[in-house]
Amino acid sequence: MASGCIASQEATVVDVADGDTVDVRFNGSVETVRLIGVDTPEIHTEVSPEEFNVPDTEEGRRCLSNWAEKSSRKAKKLEAQEVRLAHNGERGTYGRLLGYLYVENRSTSFNYMLVEEGYARVYESRFKQRSLFLEAQTRAKLNNRGVWSCN
Repeated sequence: MASGCIASQEATVVDVADGDTVDVRFNGSVETVRLIGVDTPEIHTEVSPEEFNVPDTEEGRRCLSNWAEKSSRKAKKLEAQEVRLAHNGERGTYGRLLGYLYVENRSTSFNYMLVEEGYARVYESRFKQRSLFLEAQTRAKLNNRGVWSCN
């Protein structure tokens, strides 16, 4: 999965499916992009407490569902925004382009921000920035940020 990114280009976020999947327009077409390295709680299906080490109780599921909504809202703030999309052309499950989005003057990794702020966990895959993401996840867990407050 997603090794090094070789392409970086300006793009516009046109739609948000959930916290880790967005549609962007670049090079004259629209692509669905699955954000590399992150997994937010599911908004369109049942949440999976075991993926986030959350108790599989009504309270745990409710908490994760709440964070699914919050992560989706955070991503929705990107709609109509200009971003920098970095990718290497790889596609993941369902044919989605795997990529990083850079926001705030196109220099801040939105993917990393999701993990750092507790909106997402690090996705179990191999990618170039994995160690940085894992460090951010550890800090988020220690500080009970976001989804990690559901424990």
